[in-house]
Amino acid sequence: MVIRWIQKNLEAVIWICAMLWLGLAVNYQENTLGFCPFRYAGIEAVIGMDACPGCGVGRSIAAAIHGEWKISWHHHWMGIPALAIIAFRIVTLLITQHKNQPRHGYLPDVPARSSARRSRGHQRSYEQDDRIAKEPIPYDI
Repeated sequence: MVIRWIQKNLEAVIWICAMLWLGLAVNYQENTLGFCPFRYAGIEAVIGMDACPGCGVGRSIAAAIHGEWKISWHHHWMGIPALAIIAFRIVTLLITQHKNQPRHGYLPDVPARSSARRSRGHQRSYEQDDRIAKEPIPYDI
């Protein structure tokens, strides 16, 4: 049951895990560069930038999660809007999944009754369908 819920809500689970990681594991008070694939690939040295445009967004989001708005803005100005956008996306995914869920819970993985009847030979023949189609329609309703 839990695995099925995770499969149906995989994007929301990934976003929630990312926010938990940023909130619990990232030290936003340090001013280190952190992991930047552009810096490790040497692209920053080629284009002459000291940091890529996305450096600091993770620490900025982590600071915003902890309510440190000035530190968040100092690390990167896009951290606070990114946190708001990601939070909105998580809520939207969970509400959409809840609305699209059947009222009686998850459906079991068993074939429908009508398909089981057809496989046993209980379906109507074409002659019966023709006879039903040829019956007159009563107009005195």
